[in-house]
Amino acid sequence: MQNYITIGVAGHVDHGKTSLVRLLNEKEPESFKPGSFKIEKKRELSDRVSIVPWDYSDNPAITFIDIPGHMNFFTNTVRGLSAVDMAVLIVAADDGVMPQTVEHLNILNFFKVKKGFIVITKTDLADDETLEFAELEIAELTKGTFFEKKPVLQFSSVTLSGLGEIRRAIIKEAENIEFKNPDQLFRLHVDQVWSISGFGTVVSGTACSGSISTSDPLYILPQEKKTGARFIEVHHNKVQRGFAGQRIGLNLKNVSFKEVKRGMVLAQKGAYTSSSMLNAEIELLETSSQPLKDRQQVKVYTGTSKANATVVLMEGKDILPGKKAFVQLRMKKKTAVLLKDTFVISLMNKQKIIGGGIILEITKEKFRKVKEKKVLPFLKAILSGNLKKIIDHYIEKNSGGLICSRQISKKTGFSSSQVEAELMSRVNVGELLDFENYRFVEKKKYKDIKKQVYEIIKDYISKNPLESSVSVTKIKNRLLPFSEEIIIQKIFKELVQEGKIDKKSKGFDIPGMAGTLSEDQQKLTDMVIAFARDSNFVQFSSGKFCKYQKMSSGKDEVQKILNYLHEQDKLIMLNNGRYITNMAMDRIKKRVKSFITTNKSLSVLDCKEVLGYGRSRGVPVFEYLDYIGFTTRMEDKRILKHK
Repeated sequence: MQNYITIGVAGHVDHGKTSLVRLLNEKEPESFKPGSFKIEKKRELSDRVSIVPWDYSDNPAITFIDIPGHMNFFTNTVRGLSAVDMAVLIVAADDGVMPQTVEHLNILNFFKVKKGFIVITKTDLADDETLEFAELEIAELTKGTFFEKKPVLQFSSVTLSGLGEIRRAIIKEAENIEFKNPDQLFRLHVDQVWSISGFGTVVSGTACSGSISTSDPLYILPQEKKTGARFIEVHHNKVQRGFAGQRIGLNLKNVSFKEVKRGMVLAQKGAYTSSSMLNAEIELLETSSQPLKDRQQVKVYTGTSKANATVVLMEGKDILPGKKAFVQLRMKKKTAVLLKDTFVISLMNKQKIIGGGIILEITKEKFRKVKEKKVLPFLKAILSGNLKKIIDHYIEKNSGGLICSRQISKKTGFSSSQVEAELMSRVNVGELLDFENYRFVEKKKYKDIKKQVYEIIKDYISKNPLESSVSVTKIKNRLLPFSEEIIIQKIFKELVQEGKIDKKSKGFDIPGMAGTLSEDQQKLTDMVIAFARDSNFVQFSSGKFCKYQKMSSGKDEVQKILNYLHEQDKLIMLNNGRYITNMAMDRIKKRVKSFITTNKSLSVLDCKEVLGYGRSRGVPVFEYLDYIGFTTRMEDKRILKHK
């Protein structure tokens, strides 16, 4: 399989970086600009990083990035070093370690570069004592860094001594590099943008992961504008597909020059999350002149982007030089990042890094001190890389809601398959319940919610005896803030199957349970029953009862009593919303049966004779008899329904 790596050649200005890159390949470095776009060749300024592919290695294919060494070009320095897999740190023998040597080393450390070595250049200008002093300076500088035990080689661009040894060291070091993953979703940090006549907008950068072809849709982040590539170039050559680790130029479709800038990201859908709040760990350099205070403004550099941010400390009031702390970076603009992305920070008014760190959580919630006990353990687990601990804290932080393996994968950086395997192992030992579609819930929490649902229904019926059931809405409101619909519905279904609750038209109740009426409610109930008996065949409503009793208010309470008596099978409710007693209905049945037996059928015209009132009130009675199967309609007539 073909692999690709990028080597950053870093060091102080005029220490011989460009000369070394040129001589390693015996050719001039290229600009970042894609060659076949026929851009006029101009003199490369020292503020720009330059790139050159190396002809001495086929697999991995190696590209050098020559990093600007002047402090005035700080932003481009950070952008150039953000995507390197390996570094060659240059120190001139006659100057020794200089400010930008230190700066570049610090940036490489914060960007988690682990491979590389050091080259002492201009050895033809130094005697043995000077060279020895330079080596001592380098040993002191690199102590505790990834360079500490790496080779320190000597080189002269005049005599070319050491050139072959450097080439061999590059190939040897490259053998152990962890290559960028071509199987993940494609993403690329944009570091150059042009508007080219006849082509339109062209961007370039180092592909951090995945691969891309002209048929693949792309998104410009954080704006989320959809685009694609008309064609793709790698080192002046058009290619069908670009891969992780390559320097890629893309001619974008339907994107104006003003719509894309350095620092943005090109990615496939789902590769990135854009947010303005990032939970992270920051380490302040020991050499920092002052602590980093809570709510201090800084500049954050991640990938090729630069943005102002407020640092909100999660513990304490400041970060002392040489110390680490968990923070929330509240960015002034949305930034496209991934978990475990690294960054560096500088003060607002100085182009010099004071620290750096790693992004541990992309969030939409502002950090508050009251959330400290949930947030900090989760961030520590993410930092440790222990998936079991991460899921433990995620479950605790999620307060018993649905646990989605894909969401955990997105929030932790672990693959979906790894997360799902860990969750399924917990299902097998009875810790979690599987809700399918990659969703799970804590079994203990599920049982607690199920018990709570039952108690809510029981308590409500006890306190509200006039209501026949508890509505789903009222149950959910009592469960807040828990609101997972799929879990609540499963609980309702199980409780019904277990016979603990009954499903009613408007909610749920508990079989055989009735609340105790208050003294006033019982008194009103007795009045309604007495009135219903006195009404005999005549139907009535809450309004009619109140009018008869000369009650100026209380209609709603009377209606509750009527509903209650209906649910208790003590009153019959007709489809016109009026009520009649069971005893009266039994007498009506006898009259209807007698009439049909004599006349063979019954029609609405017979209401007055049978019931004593007209069709408007008689029809609901006849329809009720049809409903209960006592009669049946045949066109405009009714007959007895024989069972």
